[in-house]
Amino acid sequence: MKSVSILGRSVPIMLFTVFVVIYSIKAFSSPLLFGIDGPYYYIQLRSIHDKGFIKYPDPPLAFYLLYLFALMLKDIVMGIKIGSILLILLTIIPTYYLISRLFSNYSALISCTFLALTPALLRMCFDFIKNGVGLLFMVATLLLTMYSIMKRKVILSLTASLTAIMTGLTHSLSFATLYLILIILTITLINKNSSYRYLVPQVLSSSIFILASFFVLSLMGSDVYKLFGLVNSSLQSITNPYMAYKLFLGRLIRIVLIAIPIISLTISRVDYNVLRTSFIKSLAITTLILSAVPYSSQFAMRFDLMSELLTSILLGVIISYYIGFGNITQRYVVSFIILILLMPPFINTYLSISPSITLQEYRELKKLTVLVPKNTTFIVPNTKLRYWLETLTSNVYRSLQEVSKRVSTNLVLVLEKYYYIHHQPKIPKSPPPMKHLIILHNPNLRVIYNGKFIIAFLVRKF
Repeated sequence: MKSVSILGRSVPIMLFTVFVVIYSIKAFSSPLLFGIDGPYYYIQLRSIHDKGFIKYPDPPLAFYLLYLFALMLKDIVMGIKIGSILLILLTIIPTYYLISRLFSNYSALISCTFLALTPALLRMCFDFIKNGVGLLFMVATLLLTMYSIMKRKVILSLTASLTAIMTGLTHSLSFATLYLILIILTITLINKNSSYRYLVPQVLSSSIFILASFFVLSLMGSDVYKLFGLVNSSLQSITNPYMAYKLFLGRLIRIVLIAIPIISLTISRVDYNVLRTSFIKSLAITTLILSAVPYSSQFAMRFDLMSELLTSILLGVIISYYIGFGNITQRYVVSFIILILLMPPFINTYLSISPSITLQEYRELKKLTVLVPKNTTFIVPNTKLRYWLETLTSNVYRSLQEVSKRVSTNLVLVLEKYYYIHHQPKIPKSPPPMKHLIILHNPNLRVIYNGKFIIAFLVRKF
């Protein structure tokens, strides 16, 4: 297998540094955390600080890693922003070594550049942080697995088993994707040589971890039970031809792109390196499954993000492996064209991604918590407002049904006052929905805060 030169060693560090700067500029463009889930991470880290464990059941590892950054920086928001960017973009380094060992430094450079410029990775850095951190452990597991096969060392397989479990402790989708890749890689190698033996520890430990997760909730939280929801969602999509067609059409380009290496490797008579070929097949088939299988909108977005990331890694391999083996100019031209095509969606995502509420809304929520007694219980139907209010006070619920009947504190209902378009306040031309009109005319409610963006009601009786 190819060795990595001194220049080759510096390339991933340079890429990592450049994109850390680019992502950090965006992260610190607002004092708030980004995305719907941004404040959720704050809530979990604050719970670790106050109680020693996370508040909501979830795969815990990413939260504890981010908490280490918060401790070092002595600030939870800074810890989340800096920690997420460093951990997620660190994926560039194992990705580079994985691709360069199997193919070439050129392939690794293209794959890592495409990966960092993928809107999916940007979204993971600013919203779906657990998924992004899980990607780091997923690629690290694949790298250690490849090293164990190349060097015939069981100790590397055992280390890969540990990072595979760390993937499961971080995010369920990253872990499921890794598990699928390992299974397919084992199948492709099992009839060709004895290399598959170095995959047994990873597959076995991952299988045991999955079974244990059904009995030990602290391993993956409630994520493991989402498997049943996924199966049900897929069946519903299959029975709805229009939905299946719409989802398939949206992913058609990616499906065709990923099908190319699978078909060419299947019908080709050229004797490629077995490990290299098996890696392409396993990564491509996994991406194809993530892209082609119909899901409901609840799962489709997450699966699309993961398949986009795998596709970006495969692009560098496809360009290097199938386009102009000896024609360097042709490969660079094709790479440049794809890079130009990737830039508009990346720039669009970079500019559009933002906190789920405006700074003015946050200030009004903060002001509201100061106006009411400290033991006040809040009912907040809106998810984004609820998460942000929960960063300021702990007694926050989605609905009245969730509030214990034994609660004897004041109950305050918090609503958005206006509808928003791209986070700009806009008074609606038509009246608000009937349910809001009912709320506003309910004699049991009294307005206690009437801001520009937020309105709060005191619930007088149940």
